[in-house]
Parts: sequence; C-alpha cells; structure tokens
Amino acid sequence: AAEAPTNGRGASGEEVCWAYVDPHDQVQVGFTSEEMRQWYDLGYFKSSLRLALVKTRPERAKAPPMREFYTLSQWFPDLSTCFTYVPRF
Repeated sequence: AAEAPTNGRGASGEEVCWAYVDPHDQVQVGFTSEEMRQWYDLGYFKSSLRLALVKTRPERAKAPPMREFYTLSQWFPDLSTCFTYVPRF
C-alpha cells in the first residue's frame, strides 16, 4: 500500500472516510481516520476487522459494496501505523 498523509484526504486531495463491518455484520460508515485510530488505540479493532475506504466526506458517505472491504491487516500491514495515512492498493 502506498502512503499519503492523513488529514482526511487521499493522495489526490479528495476527502475520504472509512466504513467497517461491526460484530453484528452491519456496515457502519462515515468515520475519519482520526476516529478510527483512536478506536484502534483503545483496543476496539482486531487485525481481522473488515473495512473499506470511502472517497467522500463522512457526512455524505454511503456503504460501499462488500467487495471493497478488506481486513485491517491488509490495508495496514504494519498495524502500528494504521490510520496514520490513507492507503492505496
């Protein structure tokens, strides 16, 4: 995964947010990288968490197709850096 700084924007400057699949198999959508990092630091997310990058502002985000969801460890092979940059596959 290539890196771009995370200020809520992807490599080309577009706004991005995250969607994830909760323990009840419900898709939760519209979270900033900063929010996701805080929850990761608090121990809420395991490396097997399924998540997707959504290329829009959090308040406009809609659940992406399931084929766009990958595990946290696929998005961020080095979990110590998860959500500190916007990954690109």
